[in-house]
Amino acid sequence: MKKVLILSFLLIIISQIATAQSGSRITANPDADTVARVNKPLSLLNTSIWRLRALGIGIEHERMIGRKTSFVAAAKLSSFHSSRLVGFPPSLVVGYTVNPSVSVAGRYYYNLEKRAETGKFVRHNSGNYLMARAVYIFPYISESDRDVTDLLPGSRAGVELFWGFQRTYRDGFYLNLALGGGLATYYSGFRSQFTLGYVLP
Repeated sequence: MKKVLILSFLLIIISQIATAQSGSRITANPDADTVARVNKPLSLLNTSIWRLRALGIGIEHERMIGRKTSFVAAAKLSSFHSSRLVGFPPSLVVGYTVNPSVSVAGRYYYNLEKRAETGKFVRHNSGNYLMARAVYIFPYISESDRDVTDLLPGSRAGVELFWGFQRTYRDGFYLNLALGGGLATYYSGFRSQFTLGYVLP
């Protein structure tokens, strides 16, 4: 567990250092909610955003590194479930594991400018994006009936591509939906992720 906390801390520090020179490109204005038709509609984007995640409990840091691109580092608890029928008469056994995980990603927001120019809410990067992400999942810290299912006991990793939809509301709550897939040791094919959370002030 100590290694997990150290690695998570290092990821956050790396995200700060790697993008420290980019903060001057965009001016944050936390008092403005929407952007009308102005010469630089993206000037109100936040350069640095911290989020608490409620689904997949964890923390996420997003930093803008360009007018439409950002770097995201996250640490959270992931869960995996599996079930099968055992015995006679058969009974359903459900197993799960809880695994710490860390990830780094790059996002490209392709419609922020259009949303801003039409007066829509763009603060905290409320827009649609394309994302490439690398994920590392540590061995489980909690389990239930794993041995009678096909859940993997060790660490896992993956590289993924997603289309995403992110919205933040004026009270600080946000939602994120991502659809895509990639090369991973813990799944194959299409994948969807839905996240609810809160943007820290």
